[in-house]
Amino acid sequence: MTSGQTKSWRTAWAAASVPLAGAVGEVAAEPVIPYPPGVPVLLPGEVVSAEKVAYLRLAAVHGVHIQGPTDPTLTTLRVVTETAPGDRPPRAAMHFAGSV
Repeated sequence: MTSGQTKSWRTAWAAASVPLAGAVGEVAAEPVIPYPPGVPVLLPGEVVSAEKVAYLRLAAVHGVHIQGPTDPTLTTLRVVTETAPGDRPPRAAMHFAGSV
């Protein structure tokens, strides 16, 4: 897993489509790659941030081709609906000793 991933690609495929704005804080179940430049913004297993959603909306408005998602218009995004054994929670949900 990469540092931004909370689930492996293999376990990120149990998914449902949700409105793009509703995907913030959820775990992506599909890649989202604006082209150009062809650098993935989201990969399966990564937590969807508000910043990434804003960037993807801006790219779509400017006519950037989006590769990877089931819905190429990015009206919806597939997010994980199940947790597999061994998956770690999103960073924001982790509790560290001594934190308030």
